[in-house]
Amino acid sequence: MVSDVSELDDAYGRTTARFYDAAYQDNPQTGRDAEFYRALAREGAGPVLELGCGTGRVLLRIAEDGFPCTGLDASRHMLDALRAKSTFPNLRLVHAPMQRFDLGRDRFGLVYAAFRVFQHLYTVEDQLACLECVRRHLAPGGRLAFDVFRPRLERMVQLEEPEHLELRFEHEGETVSRFTTVKRDPAAQLLSVHFRYERSRDGAVLGNEEAHFHMRWFTRFELEHRTRTMIAPKMARPSMRSTGASSSGSSARSRRSGTPAARRIWSAMKRFTRPAPWSRCSTLPSTAEAASSTSRSGGTRISTAPNSASVSTVVTPGANSAWRKSSCTAPKQARTRSSSGGYHSPRRAAAENQAETVSTGGRSA
Repeated sequence: MVSDVSELDDAYGRTTARFYDAAYQDNPQTGRDAEFYRALAREGAGPVLELGCGTGRVLLRIAEDGFPCTGLDASRHMLDALRAKSTFPNLRLVHAPMQRFDLGRDRFGLVYAAFRVFQHLYTVEDQLACLECVRRHLAPGGRLAFDVFRPRLERMVQLEEPEHLELRFEHEGETVSRFTTVKRDPAAQLLSVHFRYERSRDGAVLGNEEAHFHMRWFTRFELEHRTRTMIAPKMARPSMRSTGASSSGSSARSRRSGTPAARRIWSAMKRFTRPAPWSRCSTLPSTAEAASSTSRSGGTRISTAPNSASVSTVVTPGANSAWRKSSCTAPKQARTRSSSGGYHSPRRAAAENQAETVSTGGRSA
């Protein structure tokens, strides 16, 4: 496995940077993530840092709004491609790995990693190191947001997928066909992905270029533990259901003091192909097919929402302690469990805890 940043850049960044914009310009895999992160930036109205900014597919959209933006990437080839098309004076580019970066005294209202970038951290040590760097650079009340794909177990047990045509697109007058080979290591939860880009013109093959990389897939408990440990250590364990559009979380108040008995997280995970029953309540365009609720409590806020890959996590330390009223509630048939062991409806939970809602579209992988 490639661990050195320079070797990874040669193995992945050199070829990928050349074809990335054309490959993902209209690719449904990315969903509507650019609009999702742009909306978060507008809510924060402060400096923005993107981890693994690549060629700027998302970051340039945010820079258009005038926010001070910093793009960080371990690939010089990706940064060169972004620098060549950027005309924004408010955009700064930094070459560094996301698990080892130091931007001095700079603090950001939003730090995000779009389109599965966090899954390029293969080890627990690298994941925690990245979150520690993020925590140091978050402004008070700032947010961390990232998305990962939700693994489908029936695919994860397939140790190998032979080469197959995954994508075809036009690039500089040529037709490029991307053939993909996938190998899986279930014990390490790692994907080994090999791309072969076949360039052709008028039916004649002109050449092939290759790229390969690894990706780590996660279970919900891992993400809950990582974010709780490194970003919001005083937060209770997030509760996420991976089947259907349901939400869960503790929302009981202490009978003695009348204060929240536990830090509360609402979450929803929904496949992109199935609209969530409450997607009409989303703050993003109404065509978004999944939604999540965000809870605020003394000092910390976390929300999870499906994005291009199915799960997008937003973590906010130092959030306002005031509770905000929710614009919608979960389906009546869903139930949440209170800390006292009883059950009550999410409608009552929303009335008590007054959650705030954000959403975007998502898909499993």
